[in-house]
Amino acid sequence: MQRMVRQTKQQLSTRHGRGSVARSGGNPSEAGIIALDPNMTTAEAFISIGIECLCHIARNREAVLRGDSEGIHQMRIGLRRLRVALSIFKKMLRGRDIIAITDKVKWLANQLEPAREYHVFLTDAFKHAHTPGLEFEVLKADIRARYDLFLNSSKRVVGSDGFRAFIAELALWLLDGPWLHDRDSRTTFAREKLLKHFAQHELRERAWKISNAARGIDKLTPARRHKLRIAVKKIRYTYGFFEHLITTKAIKGIKLSFMEELDSLQDKLGKLNDIATQMELASKLSRELKDDKEVLALGFVIGLRICRIQPILKKAKRSGRRLYRLA
Repeated sequence: MQRMVRQTKQQLSTRHGRGSVARSGGNPSEAGIIALDPNMTTAEAFISIGIECLCHIARNREAVLRGDSEGIHQMRIGLRRLRVALSIFKKMLRGRDIIAITDKVKWLANQLEPAREYHVFLTDAFKHAHTPGLEFEVLKADIRARYDLFLNSSKRVVGSDGFRAFIAELALWLLDGPWLHDRDSRTTFAREKLLKHFAQHELRERAWKISNAARGIDKLTPARRHKLRIAVKKIRYTYGFFEHLITTKAIKGIKLSFMEELDSLQDKLGKLNDIATQMELASKLSRELKDDKEVLALGFVIGLRICRIQPILKKAKRSGRRLYRLA
């Protein structure tokens, strides 16, 4: 374990050193591939995964500061991946420190959320509204002003000393936090379990739960669909963590076709969630807008989005059934 920690410290220094941002040119950065050893312990795997998630977040700092919406998107993905890692390895993570860490990750994600939501609203909702008119342009300008406001707020948060402290604190916690020194027999057993056994069990159990819920997706309420979407995202990120083990057949019985269908279902559920989010934003905006013509234009834009729900839902249903057969 000590050797693993030393190697990971070197890895973090290389990835998050002063030259890392210069190499990226401040451009948005996607998640990296994590090459895990199937015979490493789950604790060693968690450190590697956690550090990669942390680097994914840090690599997008300059892009966010430049006001790049994709940088915000990628940083939010990095935060979600980190939350999933904390979730799937939770059996070896206990105490107040993990609660504090989780709360900080959630807080940062929440600070970035409004900018992302308004950007999607601008680029997606208005893409389908082809009716010209001054009221549409005024409405679009209003929404853009709100987006700019939240974008500046995101830039302030990410550019703060608190953000840098968050990265440093989390790195230290991953490499030498209390979770590594907990002597409870259950947490010790969880830390020392071989990754190949842990990964196979985790993937199969989650795949079974998702496939059962997905085959009846058309009967779910919007709230239940949202929960399914979160569960799908969690398992997709989990697959991403262990993808190297799957493609090299270090763990057996996991179908790559299941992963592909999972991507398809996640895409459809994401579109449905975007529409639901835009409906909520529209409801809030309609109470704040003073011009009746703007409100009418907003209703038209959202009406077009609502019309897309059923076609997307039908495709999601077919995808869910295919997923059930592949599980």
